[in-house]
Amino acid sequence: MFRMRLRIITDTSLRYPDELEGYIAWHEIEIQDLDDSDDLQPIGTARAGVVNSFYLSDKVRRTKHPDRDEIEPLHAVILANDPHGLGVGLDVLYFTSVKVSQERQGRNIELAAVLRVCDLMGMGCAFAAINVENPGDVAYWARIGFERTPGTDGLLHADLDREAPRMIEDEDTGSFLIVPYSRWSESREEN
Repeated sequence: MFRMRLRIITDTSLRYPDELEGYIAWHEIEIQDLDDSDDLQPIGTARAGVVNSFYLSDKVRRTKHPDRDEIEPLHAVILANDPHGLGVGLDVLYFTSVKVSQERQGRNIELAAVLRVCDLMGMGCAFAAINVENPGDVAYWARIGFERTPGTDGLLHADLDREAPRMIEDEDTGSFLIVPYSRWSESREEN
């Protein structure tokens, strides 16, 4: 039985998108684990937004959109990967925070949560991005494919069209193991 789960609540406008809203779907994520009574308890949180590429265009970036300052660093991801500035198909899954409780740190839970959210919410996104606060975090996130974004201080990005590693839960230790990507191949017995 798998112990850890994600509970996700999405917030976005129902109205047709315009320059002020509707181009970002924010996801509030609760990371949960079973306690001794087999009840799910929160052990961490994350926040991620699927940011439509139109919103990252210069025209919209000049508006007074309420999320403009928060997602401004994503423009560097687009510039680094779309030199012509077309922005077509370069939606970004942007993690503004990923945290687990102090007693759960060091178990790769953050990495597993981000990879799972990328699998679930990253369809249609060209990249995932995350802000890091200290240089030591770069190596941690690089383990699942994130790399520095040129022209930024603490923004990392990962190409979502890549062959990502898998995370396997070790139920005995409450941690996750990183398994490098390998192509699935069917072995056949010769008759």
